[in-house]
Amino acid sequence: CESPRAMTAGPRMIGQEGWGLVEAFLESAVASGRPGLVLDVGANDGRWTSEVIRMAEAHQWRNRGKARGVAPALVEFVMFEPQPLFRQRLASLVNLTSIPARRQHNISVEHISSAAWTHATTLSFFTSRQNSEVASALEAMGRFFQGVDEVKRKADLTVGAIDFASYLLGRWSRVSEPPVVLLKLDVEGGEYKLLPRLLVSAALCPVSFLHVEWHLYALPPPKRKAAIALKTSLRDILNDGCPSTHASLPPRMLYHDEEASFLNFFYDTRAVPCLIEEAAVRTNWSEGTQRSLQDCEASINHKGLLPGCRSLKERRRAPPGHCQ
Repeated sequence: CESPRAMTAGPRMIGQEGWGLVEAFLESAVASGRPGLVLDVGANDGRWTSEVIRMAEAHQWRNRGKARGVAPALVEFVMFEPQPLFRQRLASLVNLTSIPARRQHNISVEHISSAAWTHATTLSFFTSRQNSEVASALEAMGRFFQGVDEVKRKADLTVGAIDFASYLLGRWSRVSEPPVVLLKLDVEGGEYKLLPRLLVSAALCPVSFLHVEWHLYALPPPKRKAAIALKTSLRDILNDGCPSTHASLPPRMLYHDEEASFLNFFYDTRAVPCLIEEAAVRTNWSEGTQRSLQDCEASINHKGLLPGCRSLKERRRAPPGHCQ
């Protein structure tokens, strides 16, 4: 959970635990003397990266006092943000680290104006009428952003996308040992498509510090139970599925950044179909609980609605338990 004491980063708040992950990453990079790599996927306007740069500079200054005459290890920042709205702002951030007053810090910044995705393609993004700083490739997020219920509004932004797994694997193949890596993933619901690709390709294995912002309610209801399973098993999948080939890298740390309260309030308050029935089977198995689970799963149609709830609007207005 996020701490009540939160710091601003981008269009929303990042909890103290999220910044604690950044501190742990910087401490590991400084202690090991290894280069650091920060991947900000869904960089938005760059405020999160800007804050981490400030923190990295502070760590490098402190380390200079302990190791005089020794140049700090490189910390490299790569921001992935396809929205044209932010290109000028992110370019300013790239240029800021190259001015003479800041060259004493061994920091580099790059902006890649493509979306990180499962394969190289073009994506259609839905943008927000109320907040120009958010966009998503998922139609459900588009409905939320644009205030559209049953009417499908066309996506209003087309962007290029790269195969992010191939990008990471290419970076790892060019070095004998990967740097200390911090990856922040904030892709407005796209994490449920992107993470499976990263897992099966083993591209995440060298990532020691992982910050994922989850958008459960961007998914249609029938897919939400599997999405919860992905989140709760992610640490074990990485720990059990990745070979321990980089003994000098720090232990893996994972921060779950939940946006459930935000979308709960505005979008869809009836969360995960059949989750209660699943829990009942696991805690008190009987033919009755098993049949209830089977009936629940069978009753969900392709739109994720139960009979009697024909639309998102009708489901929102229905009494608890009527639709799911």
